[in-house]
Amino acid sequence: MLPRNTYRMRTYLGSTQKVYSHFGNDYDKGHFMANATGGPLEINLFPQKRAINRGWSEDGKLYRAMEKFVAGNPGTFVFSRPVYKDFSLRPVGLEFGYLSLDGNFEVNYFPNI
Repeated sequence: MLPRNTYRMRTYLGSTQKVYSHFGNDYDKGHFMANATGGPLEINLFPQKRAINRGWSEDGKLYRAMEKFVAGNPGTFVFSRPVYKDFSLRPVGLEFGYLSLDGNFEVNYFPNI
């Protein structure tokens, strides 16, 4: 059985292969703001490289660690800034950051092509 939000997302939008197939078969429905941090399902989605979204690559491990920090610290200032080079849905990269507990910004760029 799939987690409830996963089931709702697949039912609402269709499978990832159906929605983002024109970008290739290595994309997931990524979230600009993770569900665990309060991000909504519908307008919060973009084609995201699977290795980043699932934490399979080194960049992906860092991305997931950042998401987990934000989820574990409610009220943390966080931002997600997509970078586009054309008019498609797919950003070429994502700048993701948050304000750490010691008042410093932790910001990283994650390629998405």
